[in-house]
Amino acid sequence: MNELKRKQGVADNGNTTFVSMSASGVADMRGNAVVAWAGSAALQCQSYTADRTSPTLVNFSLDLTQETITFTFDETVNASSLLLSSVTLQGVSLLSVSNVSRSFALTTASSISADGFIVTVGLTTSDLNE
Repeated sequence: MNELKRKQGVADNGNTTFVSMSASGVADMRGNAVVAWAGSAALQCQSYTADRTSPTLVNFSLDLTQETITFTFDETVNASSLLLSSVTLQGVSLLSVSNVSRSFALTTASSISADGFIVTVGLTTSDLNE
């Protein structure tokens, strides 16, 4: 499903979801081949249910030598939608008023990888040298 989500303009909605099939695609119980649907006359889907499941961050890694942070999600994400300023590194798992100094909000990315379930972001000099 992740590869399908990565393809823009394919199966985005019922109007962009068609199927073509060659005669060798399937046969009935007597061995008769299916009637082919050519790509030039593909069959539109009759019912379409959109993806409404939000992605979940599964884990991340920080590489200070390579100056990158890599996020792993449970499904393909639009990498360009990642807003690095929404990410805060913390020195504790439960941030409170008494230990707020043990956190660091990132600002911007110097680079970002392609869409996928693994997204690698290049950290900026300002974040690395803050």
